[in-house]
Amino acid sequence: MKRKTKILLIGIALWILSLIVLPLLHKKAEAIEIPFEKQPIESIVGIYADMYGVDPAIGIAVLKCESRGKHSTVGDNGNAKGIFQYWDDTWNRHYREFYKLTGIELDKNSPADNARLAMWAFSKGKASEWTTYVAIKKGGTYTFYSRQLKKTFTVKCSL
Repeated sequence: MKRKTKILLIGIALWILSLIVLPLLHKKAEAIEIPFEKQPIESIVGIYADMYGVDPAIGIAVLKCESRGKHSTVGDNGNAKGIFQYWDDTWNRHYREFYKLTGIELDKNSPADNARLAMWAFSKGKASEWTTYVAIKKGGTYTFYSRQLKKTFTVKCSL
């Protein structure tokens, strides 16, 4: 084989190889998508806080003070449940208003839905219904008397 033919064949082979290999070498790494419900709860709170125009730091601080992000947390003599420690009547009141405005169904047993409803409630001026929020706003401590539980409580929570 003549030298020019060899060079031409090598050139063609390299060109064909470049069509196959280069796209593989330059292929961008695909992002690994984590299902929304599997993301850390702090991230979910932050997403909903941003969605509803709430300071994510406040939402996450309330979350940590209320339940440390554990959905199985039960407080207030068994009345408060979930990551935002919703009482049944408070959840129902907030949810009725939320659903009437949005038409979106929420599940009280879902940590993500708890986060969504709480951040929505914060955006509607209802954040003071959480004593931990009031403690944050008062510099870290809030003392109050609960008529329902007939007891004085001191709540500590800060950013």
